[in-house]
Amino acid sequence: MHQRNAQQTRLALMQAGARLFAELGFDGASTQRIAEAANVNKAMVQYHFVGKLGLYQAIFNHVLDRSESRLETFSPERAADGPTAIGEWIELLCELAGLMPSLPGLLMREHLEQGKRLSESAQSRLNLFQDKTEQVLGAHSEFFRSEDPRHVHLSIVGAVNYFLVTEEFRRRFEQHQQLAGGADDQTTYRAYLKRLFASGLAACTPQ
Repeated sequence: MHQRNAQQTRLALMQAGARLFAELGFDGASTQRIAEAANVNKAMVQYHFVGKLGLYQAIFNHVLDRSESRLETFSPERAADGPTAIGEWIELLCELAGLMPSLPGLLMREHLEQGKRLSESAQSRLNLFQDKTEQVLGAHSEFFRSEDPRHVHLSIVGAVNYFLVTEEFRRRFEQHQQLAGGADDQTTYRAYLKRLFASGLAACTPQ
């Protein structure tokens, strides 16, 4: 096993941990297996994260740390109209979901397990994403009909995560069926989501 500095070791463990937690679940991903995937000694998990749960929580905190700066710079009020605002928000959510390849699968597993391993701090920080969806709808209320922001947020995040987590399955299915795929599949899907939500949320205009 080659030598790494502390920061490189932490990042390697988080990347390996995210992938294996997403594939095998928290219980199925052993400390030994994570360490082997990261090409480090098993003791490094305890040294850097005080165990497997600490590593798991650090993965979420790492992604949330990287997300917050982007959330802070996103201002729904700057958009000229509602469709532009919701489109920019969907683009940002797709970008953030792609910060770590295994993140969508990890999030879906955590949702299935009722978020029982997330710290209260991480749960509060995740709520900021729903708050931002509400801000988008509120800042351009003249463009959108009244809908529960929680439902809108769940619909967007659910669609984005499910698309990303099924990417490998869809690729193999398309190859098996000899279907025509496209290198810009994600780009096409993002554009579809933006059209779908812009039109689906549009306020009814009087006849």
